[in-house]
Amino acid sequence: MHNSESDDLFIGDFFKRQKLTQQLSKYLDILKGGTVIAIDAPWGSGKTWFGTNWKKYLEKQHKVIFIDAFKHDYIEDPFVLIAAEITTLVKNSNSGAADALKNEAYAVTKVLMPHVTKMLINGIGKFILGVTNLKEVTEDAIKQLNNDISSDASDWVKQRFDEHEEEKKSFKKYNEALTEYCANQSKPVVIFIDELDRCKPTFAIKLIERIKHFFDVPGLVFILLMNRKQLENALEKYYGTSTYDAKEYLGKFINLYLTLPKYKLNVEDTENISDISKFVESSLAKFNLSEINEVKLKDFNTHLSIWVFIKSFSLRQIERACILFAITEAKGNIPFVTFLIMVKQTNPEAFKAIAQGLRENSTSGNTENHIDMVTRDIENSLKLFKGVNLDSLEESRTNKQYIMQYLYVLRDLLLLLKDSEREGQYLKRYQNYVLGINLNKNRDQIRNFFIKNINLVDLSIDVNN
Repeated sequence: MHNSESDDLFIGDFFKRQKLTQQLSKYLDILKGGTVIAIDAPWGSGKTWFGTNWKKYLEKQHKVIFIDAFKHDYIEDPFVLIAAEITTLVKNSNSGAADALKNEAYAVTKVLMPHVTKMLINGIGKFILGVTNLKEVTEDAIKQLNNDISSDASDWVKQRFDEHEEEKKSFKKYNEALTEYCANQSKPVVIFIDELDRCKPTFAIKLIERIKHFFDVPGLVFILLMNRKQLENALEKYYGTSTYDAKEYLGKFINLYLTLPKYKLNVEDTENISDISKFVESSLAKFNLSEINEVKLKDFNTHLSIWVFIKSFSLRQIERACILFAITEAKGNIPFVTFLIMVKQTNPEAFKAIAQGLRENSTSGNTENHIDMVTRDIENSLKLFKGVNLDSLEESRTNKQYIMQYLYVLRDLLLLLKDSEREGQYLKRYQNYVLGINLNKNRDQIRNFFIKNINLVDLSIDVNN
């Protein structure tokens, strides 16, 4: 792909995941049989971001579907969801194939959901046709189902035996129609399933089973964006199996597991901060911040990028940090507010204890312990940059010299909260450049500086929940 084609893709890709996308896309193109690939990563690590960007990358040459499973887990049978999305995709390019798939999907649905009423079946047919909203159909069907609950069960069982052969034919016909459509494509058809691990366990497991039983055809690839551990836990609860059994069971349906690469700090490559900065910028763009000075936005972006670089924030942590910043309306001292946002994100207990202690004008006991904890955290960060020459002071705030100056100023502020007799040499030397202010070693002045900025970040709001 030329650079001009990918300008809008993978903006702020500090995890370097675009390269993985390119490698996987080549792998998809050499597949012959139906395949299910699971992209495994913890919550908040950017699975959706990765999936949506990969989808855009593939759309130039592939037919692609993206399904948010969590938004649709109220549907009784996931077959309906997948079949409807496929029908919609096919309809846009081949009306004849769409009609064939639509009719066979309708027949399969009647088999898979035999206990539902005619009203529900008719409604599902309308949904596959794109005529009505499935949620409304389901609600109507439930009402009708309550009216029909007393139907004769023995007649139903007899009918099911009589219709078994016809049902197998329905499955086969749908499979053949889907196979024919995929065979006529120059590239595999790709279906992304996102948020699977957030769905109801019954829905998530059934969806994976439906993929294997009804959509396993050559030229059709499913990509599951999921947290493997969470899905295995759901499977254990659903079937009452052990962890080993859950892994073995999922292995029957998933052909390949891949783990999203994690960000690793490399202090010799602070250029990574520019990639981080692009993602922060895109996160801030989700808010109407037109009244905030551009200089302040840039200042926050720079300092948050530094903390992301040092603390290896997940994408979700970055987004939450941007939420907190938007709430502050860019008031207060931006470099220091950003530091407080980092503490609140990574150690909310310490943030709360320090805030409470300072408001009560006490740095003893629990408050002092947490100040020490945050101070040690900063000192550990400083060790990463050991050997960096602090004598050169460049204008850029993305170099190692500035990062260390910033960290030293923060450390001195924390130390002076406890002991105003300390030297505070780095605060004295760098505070004007780093914070744009001149604080003396007076503890009350430093405490008030803390409280003023803590109040902006606190607001009794916890974005981690």
